[in-house]
Amino acid sequence: MSKCTVKSRYSAAIVKITSFVPVFHLFTVCGAVTLVTPNTATAVTVGEQVLFRINHQAGSQYDVTFCSTTPRTTIATWAINNSIEAKTMHSLYEDRLHWNVSGSVVLCHAQINDSGIYEIEISYYSTDLKSSDKERFELRVFEPVSQPALKIRYDCPTPNITLSCSVSKGTNVTFHWRIESSGAIVGAYNRTDLVIDLGNEQVQHVYRCIAENPVSNATSDPVMPEPCNGNNGASIWIILLSLIPGSLFVWYSIISKKSGGATQEHNEQSITFPDGFIDPTYTTLLYQRETV
Repeated sequence: MSKCTVKSRYSAAIVKITSFVPVFHLFTVCGAVTLVTPNTATAVTVGEQVLFRINHQAGSQYDVTFCSTTPRTTIATWAINNSIEAKTMHSLYEDRLHWNVSGSVVLCHAQINDSGIYEIEISYYSTDLKSSDKERFELRVFEPVSQPALKIRYDCPTPNITLSCSVSKGTNVTFHWRIESSGAIVGAYNRTDLVIDLGNEQVQHVYRCIAENPVSNATSDPVMPEPCNGNNGASIWIILLSLIPGSLFVWYSIISKKSGGATQEHNEQSITFPDGFIDPTYTTLLYQRETV
């Protein structure tokens, strides 16, 4: 991966002015850079380049230590002595973290796991003026939200419906509902699900869901839900009842075939009376009756 170094189009004086601005964008070879202000929480988007700037003594020789405080971990150290020498570098930040001669730590391709509190400490070789400088920064990295998707659940036969809002992408997302009538906003709610009693609505409203986080926002397509059709339930019962006669006929046909599959023969024993007469023997044959 190519080294991500800052090539600012702005003068040093302008960069100093940006210390009063919460978020400021510079231009680098790896894209726009968001300047993180010391002692202030700065929100950035996944993939952005982040610049941690610290004021230091110009022309001095010094060591730079960049560490995370959550938990306390040394991420990188550099020795500055007419050149930049990387002394240590955490494996998770290789090819992503660099010290710039303007006095900044540049983090390329910010990730969600990069969120946290960081410190930069400069230790000077010569202590004529002062021994060190230190600044603390808070970085919050978010994934942008995708367009919200809506689902409508009916509670038939009541006029109540439930609108649900969700997104497939985004971190730390909050949801808001906006109700419109004739182009004007007539209501707003902060929640994921919205229960509506359409029976009490005098006019049909348009509903939109807004999903947002500190770095992005997106709005759903508008929906105009219709009241539940009360005949839907009756129609289902009519369909089910119409299937009963056909099911009974099929069942009767199966039972008849099983019971008539074999010919049954019933023999009665002969009985001899005292006068020598023999009672006739009857044989009853049962055959399957064919059905036309």
